[in-house]
Order: sequence, then C-alpha cells, then structure tokens
Amino acid sequence: MRFIGKGGFSTVYAATENGSNKRVAIKAIHRNATEEIEDAQREAYLLSQFKSPFIVKYIENFLDQDFLYIVMEMCELGDLAQMIQLTANNKKMFKEERIIDFLIELSLGLHEIHQKKILHRDIKSSNIFLTNDHTVKLGDLGLSKQLSRTNDLACTILGTPQFMSPELCLYGKYGKKNDIWSIGIVMYELMNLKLPFCAFKQQDLMRKIVNEPHQPLNTVYSQELRNLVDKMLSKNPHNRPSTEDILRNPAIEGRRNALLQRFSQYTFHISNGE
Repeated sequence: MRFIGKGGFSTVYAATENGSNKRVAIKAIHRNATEEIEDAQREAYLLSQFKSPFIVKYIENFLDQDFLYIVMEMCELGDLAQMIQLTANNKKMFKEERIIDFLIELSLGLHEIHQKKILHRDIKSSNIFLTNDHTVKLGDLGLSKQLSRTNDLACTILGTPQFMSPELCLYGKYGKKNDIWSIGIVMYELMNLKLPFCAFKQQDLMRKIVNEPHQPLNTVYSQELRNLVDKMLSKNPHNRPSTEDILRNPAIEGRRNALLQRFSQYTFHISNGE
C-alpha cells in the first residue's frame, strides 16, 4: 500500500485489489475514534446504495483489531480543489465546455443522492474527485443525512463554512437546495479561480454569505452559463434550480446528451420535478 493522505483520525492509502489488479483507495480509521468510525460506516452504507458513475464507487469494508477499512475506487487525478489551485498557479483558465461537463456530472450524481432522500451536506471542491478520463465524482458522504420524506429539512450546522448556504448560516436548517448552493460555489471557483466569500472570522464569513452579493462571474464565460450559476447562488433557496432544472437548462442540454452517450450503462430520466 502507498500512503496518499491523512486527515483527523483517518489515513488513505492506494492499493491493488487482489485478483482484478485494479487500483483502489483504502481509508483506514482507528477504532478508538468513535465519531469518525460512525461517520465512516454511514458513508460506506450510503455509497453502497449508488450505481452512478458520478459518485465514488464503494467496494467493501472490513475490520481488524485496530482499524476499520473502507475500500473505494481510486480517483487517480486527486480532487477538484487541487486542480483549481494548479490552474490558478499556472495562470490558466478552465474551458467553458469542461466546466459544463463538470456541472452535468455533479448534477447527475447529486440527483441520484437526492432521489434516495439523502442530503450530501458537505459538497466542496476537495470532496469532488477526478478519474483519469477527467470524470468528476462526488465523494466523502460521511456527513450525509438520510431523510424520512423527500421534502424534509435537516437541522444542525455541518459542512465547510465557505460552502454553507445563507439558510444554513441563519437557521441551521436546510434541504436539497443547500447542496445546490454548494455546487454553485464550486462552479464559481471553477470560473473565477477563487471562492466568492472569504473572511478571517467565521462570524464575518457567515454575515457576508447572508447579506452580500457575490462578485460577478468571469465574463469570459457565456451569459447563459453565468445566469445558471447565479441562480444556483440565489440567497433565497426557493429561487435555486433543482438538479433536474439544471439538467434541462438550454445552456447545458446539448453537452448533457453527448455526455450520457459515453455512459450508456447509466439511465437518467428527467421528470417534471424532483
């Protein structure tokens, strides 16, 4: 096994699966870390429900005397935060077609999560992973919340402050549109190569998120794409599109159809609403 990274009580390794010789990622969590073990077991259970090519694939989990191990598919190109930083450092920009493909893939992955009555609750660029063919996949579902009904709201403040929605900052309550806001923040990062809201203190950051408009999106990108991302970053969650609204948007519809042809094993039906 080869060390990849470490965070809190968990360590991630790259390994080769016996028999198939496929590269896999193994997350090891020490059994003394009770909360982290619970989050990891929740993540393993949730990931096991999904078949989408736009969600990190769960393979198996097992225990030994000291650790819980979760085995997942390997995303060889790392996470989207690293790619954004590298692009900014090299003074380059993402092509609009690539940003649209990322948005389609994230929306398709999130659609399946929402269809299972689950909120992700921690979508951010460092929790979005890339494979060798530059497909993006949602991962890190450790903070996810399963709802009893589709239109339920969850409570408690979780997630990463820069990606928190106004309603989460104000009330500590959120639904599916909180995840849409977070993807909107990721789209803003891709287009402007920086986060829309920053502050040294969390209280000041939350005030900005609630009260201040984000700086305009880079005008090098089409008005249609900018309008869609602006809607995703509406302060009022009722004004944000659903995943299906995003996928029906004329700005991305053509590329959506082309992208789905690459994933013939994946069936997606756009209904009149979520």
